[in-house]
Amino acid sequence: MKKVAFVHDRLVFLWGADKVFFQLIEDEKNYDDATIFTLISKYKHLDIAWKKITIITALPHRINNWFIYRSTDKKKFTNYFSRQFSRVRNYRNLIVFFPILLQLLSYKIRKYNPQKIIISSANVSKNINVPWVYKKLYIHSPIMYVQKEFKKFFEKFNYPTRVLLYIITPYIRKRDKKFTTFDEVRSNSFHTAKLVKQTYKIESKVAYPIVPEKELYFQQKVAKKIDDYYIYVGRLVNTLRDVDKIIHLCNQTQTKLIIIWSWADEEHLHSIAWETIHFMWYISDRKKIISLVKKSKGYINLAYESSWMSTVEAMLLGVPILWYNKWGTAELVDKKSWYLVNKKDMKSLIEWFNKFCSNSYDRHYIQKNIQQRIEKFWRHTM
Repeated sequence: MKKVAFVHDRLVFLWGADKVFFQLIEDEKNYDDATIFTLISKYKHLDIAWKKITIITALPHRINNWFIYRSTDKKKFTNYFSRQFSRVRNYRNLIVFFPILLQLLSYKIRKYNPQKIIISSANVSKNINVPWVYKKLYIHSPIMYVQKEFKKFFEKFNYPTRVLLYIITPYIRKRDKKFTTFDEVRSNSFHTAKLVKQTYKIESKVAYPIVPEKELYFQQKVAKKIDDYYIYVGRLVNTLRDVDKIIHLCNQTQTKLIIIWSWADEEHLHSIAWETIHFMWYISDRKKIISLVKKSKGYINLAYESSWMSTVEAMLLGVPILWYNKWGTAELVDKKSWYLVNKKDMKSLIEWFNKFCSNSYDRHYIQKNIQQRIEKFWRHTM
């Protein structure tokens, strides 16, 4: 009986990298038994490709569930001490124990005894220690702790977290660079492939991620009426996403902005937002999100993105984008579809945003152009 182990960093909120992971599972058809291994998960199993696949976490389920961060906790616990306790339960605090958790997860994979391992890594899952097994690696990004940009994010953590990261980061970095032997390696963009080569001395082929629900997006028509707001869809975190900068930008320019989603820094971001900023909870209805995005004046995202799923989805709706001119984004868009920001200081952001707002865009061109690029260049060879 052929066993396959599918390995992923975490399964909490199912977004971009998780959906790519599901696609990797669907593409792997030649197996009799499969199990998903992950550091932490909100789920005990997932139904993928008409199969119910069991999920095994590094920690026992009770401990795993205790650390799952749920934004609803903030509604349940209203006093200061309860909110602090809820923050302790945030699974991101486990970052200090990642080396130990990886050892535990590696042990469980070895005990499962698979003939093949398929790894989806946007953080540390590439570092499982299971020798002598055929391994495929799809890498979304090298972990931030081995990259130069980490210094920019470090200051955004609270003081206790910074102290712990200062202690543990050199060890995580050293351990991360030890695991470089794989039978097949794919990167999600040419930028990521370059980073992988620089960081790990690993050659990788580029396999752009498939757009989830591509047929639904390809059926969409450009909005006839554009409403008076801009939009951001994504995790509410300051470290990688710089959502606080988007909010400060719209505060300073008195611009209407709709923010869709939630996450760890939501409470802080609410506190700095002025009256023109409107927050919406995560919307499970994809058609409602599509409607809000396609009617917006533009899509704003200043994240450090190795790939750009939300960008693709916005452009498939004909929406122009204001994006950060680094990482994988620049591979995708052209000058008729975007304004790419080179600096993130507020003076530069306001200058670029005013140019973005004053420019006119052919939404039919944006939509048709990205559709052609997807059909021509998208390769998913895992």
